[in-house]
Amino acid sequence: MNQKIVLIVEDDYALRSVLEARLRLAGLVVFCAKNADTGLKVALENHPDLILLDFVMPGDSGLDFLSELRQSGDWGKSASVVFLTSMEDPKIAEHGAQFGVTEYIVKSDWKLEMVVDKVLSVLGG
Repeated sequence: MNQKIVLIVEDDYALRSVLEARLRLAGLVVFCAKNADTGLKVALENHPDLILLDFVMPGDSGLDFLSELRQSGDWGKSASVVFLTSMEDPKIAEHGAQFGVTEYIVKSDWKLEMVVDKVLSVLGG
């Protein structure tokens, strides 16, 4: 069985670390990046099955990342992405939908197990 790969692109170290540890416990291979630029490089090198992407980060935003990802070739056009956001704003969902993002998690509402369940659900497991 091939292990599923998840990439976490999140500037908050504590959140990134907790998510990484818990997703590894769930049997996933996890890569992490603290900004969009590094995240894009990691994504294009490793072709993760799912990208958990912070919407607001210093420097390039989640939308900047998505725009470049979707223009990067066949894999990037259809890569599965879930937004992580601190804002409950319908415009985030609208912007994400323009780039094929159908799921997003509001950080203030999340519980760790809910995020893991969402990731596993999106991955088909």
